[in-house]
Amino acid sequence: ASDASTIASTAQQLSISIGVACASLVARWFLGGIQPSGSIEFVTALHRTFLTLGIITIVSAITFLGLRPHDGNNVSNRVMARAEE
Repeated sequence: ASDASTIASTAQQLSISIGVACASLVARWFLGGIQPSGSIEFVTALHRTFLTLGIITIVSAITFLGLRPHDGNNVSNRVMARAEE
């Protein structure tokens, strides 16, 4: 059981790292050659970055809409009560 939690923890840390890297790339793409002098262009680029990251998050969360209510019960060791016959 501890091996599984170690693998899950590692996967979680890896996905966080990938998310930070992607956010950095999106920020760099919108900021381009803008100087961080507090200009309106800099603030607008950051707004576009946050909006883009929010849209990416929403789109990725849509994949969970396909899950059924009992999906994952075997992973969490839940036992389903059998219907009375």
